[in-house]
Amino acid sequence: MTTSGELSGQKIAAINQSLNKMFASPVFAQSARQRRFLKFIVSETVAGNTARLKGYTIGVEVFDRAPDFDPAIDAIVRVEAARLRGKLREYYEAEGRDDPVRIDLPKGAYAVAIGCAKDGYTQGGHTDPRPADGNPVENNQHHTAPPNVAASETQSVIRTSEDKPSIAVLPFTNMSADPEQEYFADGITEDLITDLSKLSGLFVIARHSAFVYKGVARRVQDIGRELGVRYLLEGSVRRAAACVRINVQLIDAHSGDHLWAERYDRELSEIFALQDEVTHSIVAALELRLTADDHQRLAHVGTDNVEAYELCRRGNAAYVLWTLDALDWAQAFYERSIAIDPSYAEPYAWLARVHTYRWLLGVRSRGESLDVALKLACRAVKLHKELPLAQGVLSWVCNWSGMHNEALRAARLAVTLDPGGAETHYWLGVGLSCSGSTDEAERELARAITFNPHCPVYYLWARAQNYMFMRRYQQAIDAATQVLHKAPTFIGGYNVITASLALADRIDEARRTGAEMNRLFPEYRKHSDATTIGFTKELGNLYSEGFRLAGI
Repeated sequence: MTTSGELSGQKIAAINQSLNKMFASPVFAQSARQRRFLKFIVSETVAGNTARLKGYTIGVEVFDRAPDFDPAIDAIVRVEAARLRGKLREYYEAEGRDDPVRIDLPKGAYAVAIGCAKDGYTQGGHTDPRPADGNPVENNQHHTAPPNVAASETQSVIRTSEDKPSIAVLPFTNMSADPEQEYFADGITEDLITDLSKLSGLFVIARHSAFVYKGVARRVQDIGRELGVRYLLEGSVRRAAACVRINVQLIDAHSGDHLWAERYDRELSEIFALQDEVTHSIVAALELRLTADDHQRLAHVGTDNVEAYELCRRGNAAYVLWTLDALDWAQAFYERSIAIDPSYAEPYAWLARVHTYRWLLGVRSRGESLDVALKLACRAVKLHKELPLAQGVLSWVCNWSGMHNEALRAARLAVTLDPGGAETHYWLGVGLSCSGSTDEAERELARAITFNPHCPVYYLWARAQNYMFMRRYQQAIDAATQVLHKAPTFIGGYNVITASLALADRIDEARRTGAEMNRLFPEYRKHSDATTIGFTKELGNLYSEGFRLAGI
């Protein structure tokens, strides 16, 4: 091991050259946040400042968190570190394969390990990142520190769930002869995630992040590391006529060992009892101690009609395609589910989401969509007031209807009913943000991303908008830029970036983005009043002023 004081100018130049090549590669070229993070931790590691490499410092100095940032609540550093490890791995598997310098971010550390092929040099430690906008590595040799300083402190923030067991339920494989039964296997997976996330003693990765690995052949250790979980649940579903077979196995993501496996053969009519049995088997395998509230949350209260259940799952499979045509398909499935079992709350809640989403996209008027959605959400809650989805959707619809007190009341109840659900924290975060409680909103949105590290783009949009409401316009612009990189036609990203640029007195840029928004969404302003009625008057005026300055 060579200390920072022993680094020659030649070696530092080699590291700089390697970083410059890496940052120009397709893997990093569009990832400004990851480049900034890596620049900083490389600079601090080489300079020997490893004692600074703690989650708090990284959050404040690299990711612009406020001084009251708590890494045990806001997982931004852990999430970005996991993403950075994945990007480094991707880079070195392709065009960086023959690089003379290799940079790795070891698990449990925020200091990089740097290897030079020529002489086997390695440098390591832990960092507390600060914006590194200059050269990737500076020849700063004033400080030296042992490479393993603060290892225990860094490790303590890697698992934000603290002493809770952590698990990701990976998409179950459809082994049925009919490939169209994919929705059924996905539905089993989603239901297990939903049930497990209700348990107060378990940290569960959300559906969206788990389904990133659908159909992907990866080592379980890599998946566990990227998601920050100790356990993975894998399985398969085979359906034939009126019978169903489910194979399930629980895996230690650190060692790759199989801890428990079971095969279940049941009649299709027993599918609900089977799901409960699998959930309780997982609880037993993890040796979880359930509270009275946990037992109550796990109690099955839905439908006993398999056909209604299947139609709702078909609707969900269409909904997550996020297209207008798919919304029409989803609506048809949900309406058929309701027709078969009018007392089944879940399809009412999903149907309310469909109508609200159409309104947010500006393709339907408030009367055509939002008012209908409110009635459907209220019906879902009336049928099953302890269904987190129903309370969460009611909160979402009330929020956009300008009923902020009702929205917050429903969102807080949803979080109580589903404390480990990413969506419940997202809904609460949006409600708090739109009602003006922006600091608390940031904490809730951060929690949502903790449970959903590969989160959908609307999580990132909510955070970008919240930054704008906090008058942190540069952060709002950066976050909205990230939204549009992920989803170039996401209208919410254009709303935030256009208004924020204008409010930051970057009028020419705001007008260009505003013109692009009008080109892409010519009908949006005619139908959607989402940027005025969904917020307090003050926040709605902020949007209006930004759009006025941008010439919209």
